[in-house]
Amino acid sequence: MDRIEMTGDELAETRALTRAAAGRYGSAESAEFLNDVGVIAHRLPQRLRKALCDFRLFEPASGMIVVVGWPVDERKIGPTPSHWKQHDGGNDTCEEVMFFLLLAALLGDVIGWSTQQDGRLVHDVLPIEAHQHEQVGTGSEELITPHVEDAFHPYRADYVGLMCLRNPDRVPTTVAAISSVRLSEEELAVLSSPHFVIRPDNSHLPANGGGAGSRTPAEEALVRRAYRKIEQRLGHVICPSVG
Repeated sequence: MDRIEMTGDELAETRALTRAAAGRYGSAESAEFLNDVGVIAHRLPQRLRKALCDFRLFEPASGMIVVVGWPVDERKIGPTPSHWKQHDGGNDTCEEVMFFLLLAALLGDVIGWSTQQDGRLVHDVLPIEAHQHEQVGTGSEELITPHVEDAFHPYRADYVGLMCLRNPDRVPTTVAAISSVRLSEEELAVLSSPHFVIRPDNSHLPANGGGAGSRTPAEEALVRRAYRKIEQRLGHVICPSVG
């Protein structure tokens, strides 16, 4: 696993950059910031840029890079919301999210899903009481089984990024690199055959969406079409052949 720990000078330089960006754009989800994020990212400290660019170009076997050293102000980020929809003035994570997106922009273009968390690019992964026994990131009582993020989607991302703001119980994140898995030709043939269906998880369901009132009619039509595709995938079953 590649790891880079920010120095005091790098942190000060980065904080100045995110502070200025927060003052100028106001939100990490603003169209103006997202248009400029790829350019602003090249003002990050050189050692960070070098580490992320090397990771993208040379793809280490671990498939992981960890950046540490960003201090989290517990009072500034406020109490953990009870739902991802319930952000308010007491949850100020603008600079943290901007820093996250600046790092991500060194790897490629950041994307989100219209069917997840109102299409936000950065999702809040926090316990939601109604999801506690579900296999989703907002669950809390179930051990999430190993998975590839959004594996059902033909346009899934090349990378998934995680930023930890609060973890009082020190719950671990387990990552496995497929490059370390050795499969026989027979196993590969079975896994490549149409026996297996990967369906969207419940985080993509209309019941777990929101934000309809903030969309234009054209946007709402596109989101409804996306939900129809999700529901079609959930209802599509391929029967395995039996030999």
